[in-house]
Amino acid sequence: MPAKKHTFEIGELSSAIDKVVVQGSKVFINFSGNEKTYEYKWKAASSKLFAVLDGFVKNPESVSLGRFYNDSLKSEDLVQITTVQ
Repeated sequence: MPAKKHTFEIGELSSAIDKVVVQGSKVFINFSGNEKTYEYKWKAASSKLFAVLDGFVKNPESVSLGRFYNDSLKSEDLVQITTVQ
C-alpha cells in the first residue's frame, strides 16, 4: 500500500513556494513562478517536516520556509532526486 499523500497548497502564504506534497520519504515542491515540480527524498523523520509545514500553515510568520529548505539541503536531510515535468 502506498504511503499517504499530504498536500500543502501554500502559494498564498509563501512568496517562494506554491505547493509541497509529501508521500512517504518523497517530497515534491513547486516553486513560485515555476511550471516544474522538483522531487526530493526526505531522510530525516517525516514528523519534523510535517511539524514545520503545519506550523507554517497555521502562522506563516512563525517559520521561514526558505531558510528551512536551504538548511535541509545543506544538512542533506532533503536531497534532490529529479525534476518532474
